[in-house]
Amino acid sequence: MDAVPDLLIVGSDRSTNVGGSLARSDRRAVLVFPDLAASGWPWLNKVAWRWRKSSPHPDRLAHAIQQACDRHPIRALLVTGIAPIEAPLLAALRQRGIATGNFLTDDPWQPFCRSPWLLRALPAYDVLFTPRRANLADLQNLGARQVVYLPFAYDPDLFFAVPPVPALASDVFFAGGGDRDRVPYMAALAAAGLQVGLYGGYWERFPETRSLARGMADPETLRQAASSAKVGICLVRRANRDGHVMRTYELPALGLAMVAEDTPEHRDLFGEEGRHVLYFTTPATAVTQVQRLLADETLRQALAQSNHQLVCGGGHTYGDRLRTMRAYLIPEIQ
Repeated sequence: MDAVPDLLIVGSDRSTNVGGSLARSDRRAVLVFPDLAASGWPWLNKVAWRWRKSSPHPDRLAHAIQQACDRHPIRALLVTGIAPIEAPLLAALRQRGIATGNFLTDDPWQPFCRSPWLLRALPAYDVLFTPRRANLADLQNLGARQVVYLPFAYDPDLFFAVPPVPALASDVFFAGGGDRDRVPYMAALAAAGLQVGLYGGYWERFPETRSLARGMADPETLRQAASSAKVGICLVRRANRDGHVMRTYELPALGLAMVAEDTPEHRDLFGEEGRHVLYFTTPATAVTQVQRLLADETLRQALAQSNHQLVCGGGHTYGDRLRTMRAYLIPEIQ
């Protein structure tokens, strides 16, 4: 018998988007795509984002959500990230007895996301789940009803080790956006003579990383590239006030020995130096730690194995995170 849907998730299932990972983990979840609020005209989407950091047709998405709630016995709405869900819709859902939550994959105060409509909407949610401790107080001061710290996780359907592909081999693997403050790390690794497997957008904008950039990567390419590398490096996003990132969990799931930026959140998960990862604080120490692992295959394999067991041993999938969010949004159903 098919499970009766009781949870509506607003998110995308493209590539490695969190919304798809959450929906795949729960047969009682229905996924609604935020692209419903977009226009078929790319220029109009750009104008709307520049004008108000939103899509041009949030009313279409609101209508689709209301229709889904009419068709199914939905008890909770879970939004992922900065989807254009505005305060009036949240109030209308509350009147219907539907709880609302948002897993804030991005920091609402970072320049790319910050907007008046979003800051008005956040206090209208019943629960805000944030994977960054740096904005807990900001969300509470904004008037949020309840704020819960909830880390990122990994999707076992997407992140697992595969046979290496020689053409994608590298000494050190990194996948993520080309932020200006990340450039010195990649440049230092390359200057040390290391082969850098660099994936993600915007790296071609910088002279130091232009020749290293391998472009965007779909999940299959990410698996192959990571499995073909010797070491993975994990950098947080300062613009997002991150203490950890999605790769914090995905790199161990991919079976890579890891050097991680030294943050309290990483220390909480991985423990002291050398137990599961090596830490770095500067481009120079990142190079030193990568070189240490490259020179010591026994250590590299031991850390890769222990970290894989730590992350994949239980409690760190998006299914686990969704069970936690369900407990807040639909507390009597576990």
